[in-house]
Amino acid sequence: MVHAVLTIDDVSSANTPAIVDYLTEKGITALMFAVGKNVEKFYDNAVYALQKGMIIGNHSYSHPNFSEITVEEGIEEIEHNERVLDKLYKDAGVERKYRPFRFPYGNKGDKNKPALQKYLRDHGFSKLKDTQIPFAFWKEFGLDREIDTLWTFDFCEYLIRPQFKFTKESVFKRMDDMHPESLNPLFEEGGSHILRMALHRPHGLGNTVAPHGTADGLIGEDRVGIHLHVVTGIKLRERAGPLCADAVAVGSVGTLIGECLQFPGSIGPVRPHPGNDMVPDG
Repeated sequence: MVHAVLTIDDVSSANTPAIVDYLTEKGITALMFAVGKNVEKFYDNAVYALQKGMIIGNHSYSHPNFSEITVEEGIEEIEHNERVLDKLYKDAGVERKYRPFRFPYGNKGDKNKPALQKYLRDHGFSKLKDTQIPFAFWKEFGLDREIDTLWTFDFCEYLIRPQFKFTKESVFKRMDDMHPESLNPLFEEGGSHILRMALHRPHGLGNTVAPHGTADGLIGEDRVGIHLHVVTGIKLRERAGPLCADAVAVGSVGTLIGECLQFPGSIGPVRPHPGNDMVPDG
């Protein structure tokens, strides 16, 4: 059995409602990491995601490489987006219980990493529960001690674009690879994963937005949804056997997403929000 948490980067976009509807239909709560500029551009879609039960965390305001900016600039990126997200939660009428953070590109700032980790710790950002991750690299690289949310498996569906010759079949191949060059196999028995996908539209795959709540629409003309159908509909269901409750998606590889999203709280001084131990089921 495989345990998995679904995370989605670069919220929000024109496709956010369709993707949220698909996840909601399947009983999945996803942890979405929002870029402030994207939220401002598609504000109502981000509100919609929160009101449908998704959790939205901080992915910086403008999505820079944190190794290419100063500590002060990095902190301002985080805090600017915090102001955007505080307003977003308030306008959505949803309590902001958790403050997870993910660095753009997984770039933790190189020489600035200690200062940025201290900032996240001291300012009460939420650490996603990761004690169940069995892979040796997680502790070897000290990821279990860091506050930000990295990932253990990346579907790389954002590479579906002509110049990269990366296709739906390439995503399947990554999922099935039992001896990947980096990280760990998705379907390794007893695995526990933080899964990463990105919400932005693959290049050259159409501009039509799928109707809300239609899984078929998500793999029709609007091919941006193909990664969701691949990941949550077809492949994992085929490999997982009996489904867990009504979950068809990542929950079908093990347990329901809502049971996997646990924030043990932050280390050090905490803001009023991040105290709860368990995110309610989706």
